[in-house]
Amino acid sequence: MKLWSRVRSSSALWGMPFVLAVAVFYYFSVTSDYVVEESHGYAPGLVSYALSSMYPFAYATAAAFGAWESGRLVKASIWELGPVRSRYRVALESLLPVVVLSILAVVLPVVLSLVQGAAYPTPASLRPLLLAVVLCVAHAVLGFAVGRWVRPELASPILGVVVFLAVAYPVALDTFWLRHVTGQYPHALSYGEAATWSSIAAHALPMCALAGAVALLWLPIGRLAQRGLVGVLTVSVAVVAAWSTVRDWGPTPPVETRVADLECVGSRPEVCTPKVPGQSSEAVSADVREVLQRLRTAGVEASPNTVTDTLVDGRYPRESTHSVWRLALTEGRRDGLMRYQLVRQAVAFPCAKPDVHSSRMVVGWAAAAAGEQRTFGDLLGRDPFFDASEQRALEEELSSVRKKSSEEQRDWYRTTRDAACSDRERDS
Repeated sequence: MKLWSRVRSSSALWGMPFVLAVAVFYYFSVTSDYVVEESHGYAPGLVSYALSSMYPFAYATAAAFGAWESGRLVKASIWELGPVRSRYRVALESLLPVVVLSILAVVLPVVLSLVQGAAYPTPASLRPLLLAVVLCVAHAVLGFAVGRWVRPELASPILGVVVFLAVAYPVALDTFWLRHVTGQYPHALSYGEAATWSSIAAHALPMCALAGAVALLWLPIGRLAQRGLVGVLTVSVAVVAAWSTVRDWGPTPPVETRVADLECVGSRPEVCTPKVPGQSSEAVSADVREVLQRLRTAGVEASPNTVTDTLVDGRYPRESTHSVWRLALTEGRRDGLMRYQLVRQAVAFPCAKPDVHSSRMVVGWAAAAAGEQRTFGDLLGRDPFFDASEQRALEEELSSVRKKSSEEQRDWYRTTRDAACSDRERDS
């Protein structure tokens, strides 16, 4: 049968409008806001987030339509005809439109996400998509096998629901290892992160082994019992291998970090930021240098060798050191807090929990010196434990301090900062 004739006769053709409509609906209701607000044009994040809601639906589509196509062949008594073509070729021709449709269900939101995020796909970003494509094929094979023995009117809807729940539900369970073997990559990648090959393999092994075992039952060699035993052993080994890989992972899989490139400009400090659309490294560096210069002029020690963005660290940023400051520069710049973050980093108290009033005084004075007095006031006003009368009193105290000479203000800063920790345990 010609390809177009096969497509026209396939259930995948009449199911395509519904499947693609659901994929587009999920994208604009779940993914689109993330792309605009949080993705920073990072391809692995765009791909993983676009796929996060589509795995169960795509796999259910493949299994349900695969079962339906298999049932149609049974009703047509195809398997009882003479072997003009191998049964594998017949199955392949029947499943090809189904596989293409289920793959479109995962590729379409990924394409929309990359286009909206103005990002090009990278090899590392496509690993979750590769997982989804492989398992779409595996679920189609599984559905085809079930449809061989169960009426399609029953097999198709039941299998679709069962597959959807089997893939989607484990993320709600406390049995964490199940999250890493059902085919739904359970982690929306943050900037600087990439999925590891081991986490992709753990998801793929069980279902691919099951699909292979089902296909093995069709091989016209040996006895059925022998082929069944080989299939059971294959699935068992795959499940045990996947479980042994993921058993200690917890709720999220391990990821590669600091995958994104940094662009560094200047020296002392060298300012390093990721290549984010709409952000200029030179502009960030200029802001950093201006704030540090203002702080040094006021008497605050602020001379790091490097100021680097923690965005590339993913969700586990490293701590700052005296010479290397690690700050959320990109997100801070987006929220109008980057300059204030530099102030907070520069005002280093010698204890972990300084006196609240003294620390507010010191930070407020340093923020004013850096030109961030309004930001400090806005943040203080959002504190539910700090009322308007207290804020006015603090502002009056700071105003009196700023009326002093430059040398007196420097002495006040050092004295007040140290006094904030005078009755508290100092950091070692």
